[in-house]
Amino acid sequence: MLGSIVASATALETIDERMLRCGISRRSFLVFCSTLMIAAPYGLAITDKRTPEDVAAGLGKVTRPPIIWLHFQDCTGCTESLLQTSHPDFGDLILNVIYLEYHETLMAGSGLQARQALDEAVQKHVGKFVLVVEGSIPTKDQGIYMKLAGRPALDVLADMHLAPRGDSQDMHDSNPPATFGYVARELGRRGLGFLFAREYFGPDRLGPQLKKQFGGVYIANEKYTLAQANQVIEGGEADAVAFGRLFIANPDLPARFTSNASLNAPAPSTFFTSGAHGYTDYPALSV
Repeated sequence: MLGSIVASATALETIDERMLRCGISRRSFLVFCSTLMIAAPYGLAITDKRTPEDVAAGLGKVTRPPIIWLHFQDCTGCTESLLQTSHPDFGDLILNVIYLEYHETLMAGSGLQARQALDEAVQKHVGKFVLVVEGSIPTKDQGIYMKLAGRPALDVLADMHLAPRGDSQDMHDSNPPATFGYVARELGRRGLGFLFAREYFGPDRLGPQLKKQFGGVYIANEKYTLAQANQVIEGGEADAVAFGRLFIANPDLPARFTSNASLNAPAPSTFFTSGAHGYTDYPALSV
């Protein structure tokens, strides 16, 4: 039994096939689907499902997505969060739910071996993998101030979470439409599954332009209200909207949106601290 599970760890099975191979019960899978219904960003197709059974029927047929995870200018905080995930835990996540094809911090190989593994992963799963980029992407002077294996960061991206406004940690770009438009077109040409951009709602946002240039699924993010999310989705400017801070303060966010309930205000001072305060003690929606 264990041998067949290990041998299939890199196979692109459907979720149903993987669960069956690992002896996971239907009941456990439905509990997992219930969790997904609660945690899924508003606007994704899963939030339209009425029951865990409906989610399971669709999710079970989905092939385990290959994940390629790159590190740019970052503190590795997202990877730390990944390692501490639960329901499912990290082992269950990478062995049964996703296929973590490449992650330079977690993989055994380094240097030339890592570079070869990345190239092989991209070629093997062209048009099918989900790309995660942890950290910011330097764009000034064609990105020469950060290099991976001797290549500027933008070149690596062209072979991803974008922040078109460049409003973090004194970073900015002299011509965001040109820079990010180029990235969007190149990513679309390579058939990535979706493009995620952190760019708050406003008349000067590049999101509508990036979606057209990318030509695929576009997910908007950053400080969106429910009304703004509905506006960009209904207007065809985005395929989904992801919520971060609101989900921290409102773990029951989908239920609050559905019932038009008031929202807890996030407390940014607790975002990067230890302990329960600011993580598990926000008031829950009364039922």
